[in-house]
Amino acid sequence: MSQITENVRALLAELPAGVEIVAAAKTKTPAEIIEAVEAGIRIIGQNYVQEAQAAFAAVGRRCAWNFIGHLQTNKARKAVEIFDMIETVDSIELAREIDKRAAASGRDMAILLEITAARRSRRRAFSRTRRKPFLGPWLPCLMSAYKGS
Repeated sequence: MSQITENVRALLAELPAGVEIVAAAKTKTPAEIIEAVEAGIRIIGQNYVQEAQAAFAAVGRRCAWNFIGHLQTNKARKAVEIFDMIETVDSIELAREIDKRAAASGRDMAILLEITAARRSRRRAFSRTRRKPFLGPWLPCLMSAYKGS
C-alpha cells in the first residue's frame, strides 16, 4: 500500500461522522490525486485553475472539486467549468462574474465569501463595511439555504 493510500485511510478512520475533508492537491500529479480519491477522498481542493485543468482532465467527476486559492476574475469562466464550489470569493465583482459565467453554463455555483473580521486587514476579503451592503438583500436566502429549507 502506498503512502498516500495509507495516510488517507488513517485520516478518514479518525474522522467523526459527517465530517468531510477537502484534500488540497496543490502540486500533486493527476495519478496522486486519483490514488487519494480511490483511497476515499471525496473532495479535491485546488489553488490554481491551470493546475486543476490538467488534473480534472485525468480525474474527471470521480470526486467533487473545490477552488481554494485566490481566483482572478478573468479565470472565472474556466473555474465554473471545473469546480463544484469556489471557497474564496473576495469581492462583489468576482461574485458577479462567477454568477454570470455560471448562468451562461446553466449551472448553480456554490461559493463561500471571504469576510475579514479585523478592522484593518491586508487579506483580500470583504471588509466590515463592504459586506453589509452586499449581503443585506441576500441574507434571508442565505439563511434559508444554510438551514436547508
